[in-house]
Amino acid sequence: MKRKIALALAVMMAAGALAACGGSSSESSTSSSETAETSDDASAEESSETESSGQGYTIALCNNSLGETWRYQMVAEFEQAADAYVEAGVISEYYETNAEADASKQISDMQDLIAKGVDGILIAVVNPTALNDVIDEAMDAGIKVVAFNALPDTDNVTAKVNQSDYDFGRIGAEFLVEKLNGEGKIIVLQGVAGNTICEGRWEGAKDVFDQYPGIEIVGEAYGN
Repeated sequence: MKRKIALALAVMMAAGALAACGGSSSESSTSSSETAETSDDASAEESSETESSGQGYTIALCNNSLGETWRYQMVAEFEQAADAYVEAGVISEYYETNAEADASKQISDMQDLIAKGVDGILIAVVNPTALNDVIDEAMDAGIKVVAFNALPDTDNVTAKVNQSDYDFGRIGAEFLVEKLNGEGKIIVLQGVAGNTICEGRWEGAKDVFDQYPGIEIVGEAYGN
């Protein structure tokens, strides 16, 4: 039963983080026990956490990077939700990691979270295939793994929460074609090479542009 509740909790938090839409390399942890050590003149953020019985769940956000400004908002919304669950006694502590767009570091982050024995991990992967083995390790350990935003190329996860990147790209391209009346020169600036989100959005956009001979792609680059 505890694992089922941890799954539901992780899915809700992933959905909230995705709605925000991949810093420092140090791992951060927030727990109610740490809050108990703060002074009486605590800040609003500190006072949002309350002492728990230690029976709550341990949840982790395994983030791929803070390379885009919206990811800072995503992390802030994760923390806001987690703090509310700490106050309610559902979560006893939570962790955050930032892989800085390095797949090797994200693998290490995942292994560390597995060693900590967390109940659930929310993950946006750096690379669609590089994290598959360590995700298997987490699943084998009984940890609920919820993938969101940047998804791994494996179905061995507890749940996936994501938008249609193909439709995202298609809708944007249709808007641009309409504004250009079907004719114009376009420069394509994507995000990170090999990223599944970029690939899906460009696939959707390109399928639209290919229908219009008057649309010319004059340059392509990755902005990273």
